[in-house]
Amino acid sequence: MKNSYLVHRKTGSSYLFRSVVPLDLQPLLESRQFQLSLGCGILSQSRLLSFYLNRVTQSLYNLIRENPEMKKLTISDIKEILKIELEKSKRHVQHYYLGTNRFSETDRLKSLLNNQEQEEQFRQNLKQNYRQTLKELNPKVNQILEEQGYGPEPINSLEFKQLREGLIQLKLEQYEQKRILLSGNPNVVENSEGMEPVESVSTSVQLDSVEDNSLSLSVLCKNFIQSRVDRGSTPQTIMDCQNSADLLLEVVGDLPVNTLDHSHGREFVQTLKKLPKNRKKRYPNKTISDLVEMENVELIGDKTISKLFSKIITMFNWSINQGYVKENYFKGKLDSTRQKQVIEKHFTPSELELIYGDSLKKDSLDKDRPERYWVTLISLYSGSRLNEICQMNVSDIKEQDGIWVINLTNDSEDKSVKTVSGNRVVPIHPKLIDLGLLDYVEEIKSNGEIKLFPNLRKGKISSYGSQISQWFGRYLENLGIKKKGKNFHSFRHTVVNHLTSKQVYEPFIKELIGHSHGTMTMDVYGGRKPLEVLLNECVVKLDYGIDGDEIN
Repeated sequence: MKNSYLVHRKTGSSYLFRSVVPLDLQPLLESRQFQLSLGCGILSQSRLLSFYLNRVTQSLYNLIRENPEMKKLTISDIKEILKIELEKSKRHVQHYYLGTNRFSETDRLKSLLNNQEQEEQFRQNLKQNYRQTLKELNPKVNQILEEQGYGPEPINSLEFKQLREGLIQLKLEQYEQKRILLSGNPNVVENSEGMEPVESVSTSVQLDSVEDNSLSLSVLCKNFIQSRVDRGSTPQTIMDCQNSADLLLEVVGDLPVNTLDHSHGREFVQTLKKLPKNRKKRYPNKTISDLVEMENVELIGDKTISKLFSKIITMFNWSINQGYVKENYFKGKLDSTRQKQVIEKHFTPSELELIYGDSLKKDSLDKDRPERYWVTLISLYSGSRLNEICQMNVSDIKEQDGIWVINLTNDSEDKSVKTVSGNRVVPIHPKLIDLGLLDYVEEIKSNGEIKLFPNLRKGKISSYGSQISQWFGRYLENLGIKKKGKNFHSFRHTVVNHLTSKQVYEPFIKELIGHSHGTMTMDVYGGRKPLEVLLNECVVKLDYGIDGDEIN
């Protein structure tokens, strides 16, 4: 029967796995079909579990046909094997869940992000290193057979491949189960002993309305963080939102949201301005009240204040749309003069000479860290963002319409762009070609690498550009130009400032750096300009007067 493993649900109980016994084995097994409770009331999980169990079952059917010793196997034996595999899967997930401090929102979120990263890595391995991933799973398949008292199977046999495919699906299902549990909204709490579901009150956060005076600020914050997780925000963004929410709760307390007013917005801003830098590391035992009274301490910078405050504004804008509150009492409380100070400054000609002097080669190529050399140069001659450059694949450097270009898009799972207009293709500056960028690309390509800068890695909550950002900060400090507002992002301001001073058409500048075609570009045109125009009318105008000898 087709799709014999599809599950159905009996009223008031868990989903069931069903297997129809092949016709040739029905006389031997004395049964036409059998069912097994999955002990799970969640449809998405049950589908994956049943898919895996079907793989195991089909492998057992084939073993019975080909191995005389297996002919003694009964339906009860098969069900027992399946129960063991099902139980192992559930125990693995429960062990992970119970090993997480769910009472700490930060720890729970870190575990959630760690699970997400592991799943992404596993899927990436399947996508890019499929054969190697299968090879690593082979011992596990034989282990399952040996645990049940059966000899190893040839890895090319159909039953071996079926069981291995089942393991892949099981692993993916485990990630999903962990995500559901750690997200705080499992629909059932499973009793592994009886393999029957125990219905329980969902631990997911209930969406209370404005009229519900019992809604606390902590619940609102938790709802907001969960909404960022559900929408697929980056791990770093989620952590930033969590940090801002935690700080807000420390400052104003866990109040009912209907009691918030403008005074709380002002209080939060004033507290931010008085907070010491690295407070949790330097003063872990001090309260917020203690911290704001401290004197002669280094305070957090304007950029950090703006970043923390912007997340709170976003959270309350979201809360209005959700019906939690009627007004955003935090909006407009951070004075504009302070926000303007956050904008990074461009590098001066003398600073560029220092950055691209002998020190760059000594701190990059001479240390076998070519990514430091090329990332800084690409940014200077394109205005691209740090992570846009660091996440590039070798294939992102290509020739299009007779022009060498850089492909800056989120065309793979591990890449992202800041905005929709950030997806773009920009011409490569002739200076980069003269300095040997294409030769570098060919060298990396010949080594079989996929990433253009293989030394850079994406972490749990860090981006591909994190290592370069940290190095560049130290590099500027060693050069004596580590000033307020000067960091890697200053390259973008340098590009914009340089092109503006040369009276380059503003839409071309916006096109190059990946800014919106809305109000930021005066909406001069809707489509993309030909690469030749962008190259000749914009990119080649980036001439800083730095000699090739100086850079080399």
